[in-house]
Amino acid sequence: MGSSYEFGEVWIGLVYEFQKDLITYLSLVVACALIRTIRERRRQQLDELELRRALSEARLAHLSAQIEPHFVFNTLNAISNRIYEDVPAADRMIVALSDLLRAAMTADGSEFVRVADETHWLRAYTALMAERQPGLLHVDITVDEGLDTMRLPRLLLQPLVENAFRHGLRNGRGRLAVSLRRDGDRLHCRVEDDGVGFAADAQPGVGLANVRERLALLYPDRHHWQIGHGAQGGTVVDITLPLETWTAEPTA
Repeated sequence: MGSSYEFGEVWIGLVYEFQKDLITYLSLVVACALIRTIRERRRQQLDELELRRALSEARLAHLSAQIEPHFVFNTLNAISNRIYEDVPAADRMIVALSDLLRAAMTADGSEFVRVADETHWLRAYTALMAERQPGLLHVDITVDEGLDTMRLPRLLLQPLVENAFRHGLRNGRGRLAVSLRRDGDRLHCRVEDDGVGFAADAQPGVGLANVRERLALLYPDRHHWQIGHGAQGGTVVDITLPLETWTAEPTA
């Protein structure tokens, strides 16, 4: 302003200026922290929206795989053919198809499901596939004791199993093994087949890409994903997640 002022003693001026500088510095720190918090909250909101979109797409694909007319018609035709040859087998197929349709009709939109529920669906689905060509397809689903009440992302294993049937075991014969085991505080999931395997330069399809995207959103830096060749040929998919107990989500 064209004028000057004197504090007198140097230490008085130092204390006075220090107070003003400290207030200015703290104000800047608070403003930066507030901006960072707003940006982080916005990023989390976008991640949640992306996760809901991915889950919705996966759920739609899951429901389509279960109630797709082509799939249902083929299954009904297989039941019709088997009912004259093997009544118990036809009855098992009807029960399995009923379980699949019931799961499709009653599935909610929650992000997680109990291991027991996911493996129940897988057993019904693989039982149908095995009964359609009896003696040619062998399925083994194993779950470590105590894991039934743990949780995992809904529809995590279904695309992997469907992918094995569609690509690895497309001729309807071979071996499929699904295992869920406890590894300390981690849940290790493996889907393995002895089919034709995959090419080194193959690009993941929609199902595999969707699984990887959901894992990245649900467990950023807390999961492991690997796909490779099995010891006896075919394809192996390994997924490792944090071991978490399933809790029912509150309803609105």
